[in-house]
Amino acid sequence: MCTPAAGASVAWAARRNAPRLTLLSPGPQQLQDLYEVWEKELDRLRRKQRDAPEPEPPHERGETASLQALASLVTPVDRSVPNGSAIAFLLEHQGASVLLCADAFPTVLVPALKALATQRGLHGPLMVDAIKLSHHGSRANVTTDLLAAVKAPQHIFSTNNAIFKHPNEEAVARVILSGGEPTLWFNHDTEHNRLWESAALRAQHRYRVRYPARPGEGVVLELPARRLTRI
Repeated sequence: MCTPAAGASVAWAARRNAPRLTLLSPGPQQLQDLYEVWEKELDRLRRKQRDAPEPEPPHERGETASLQALASLVTPVDRSVPNGSAIAFLLEHQGASVLLCADAFPTVLVPALKALATQRGLHGPLMVDAIKLSHHGSRANVTTDLLAAVKAPQHIFSTNNAIFKHPNEEAVARVILSGGEPTLWFNHDTEHNRLWESAALRAQHRYRVRYPARPGEGVVLELPARRLTRI
């Protein structure tokens, strides 16, 4: 499953009252890259080997660091071949919309999102209700370019911070500063994620945070149906 070309998307015609899916990633090149390392990656999976985490950029943590400084740090983009093959798509149903980014590359998502916005006659970013952020909120996937290409009031970080300490602070800072007074949703209540509950940060940057009500419960984000618009 892939898009027909770089910067393209594939929309499946939905039956009446059924969800509409638009595939944004991967492209043909990402599947070709995966084909060339398929056996090697399967062996790594069997051995439970993981890529080494990226070295931490030199900055201070949390409230002592400027969100502007964190967001503007130049960080490498994701080049992991398996991540590049991730299936990312836009889900739309009864007027509500969610962008599910999986582990997709920003270099694949951004041109696809821009092309989709143009195809729909939009003079600006694609507007959705919620974004499940790529690669658990990695600095290598959540870029300022991505957050300029798509806008949403709800941003979802799906991770327990156990392996690579995602979400990275640079990624969260970029979301907070992307505009629209966003709500940050964390499906695990951890010390790492609680950093963003800071009253000082929330007052200064006008964002909201949501955590599970109880340990292990996760979060539920309800998106109300709206009047459908022809697209």
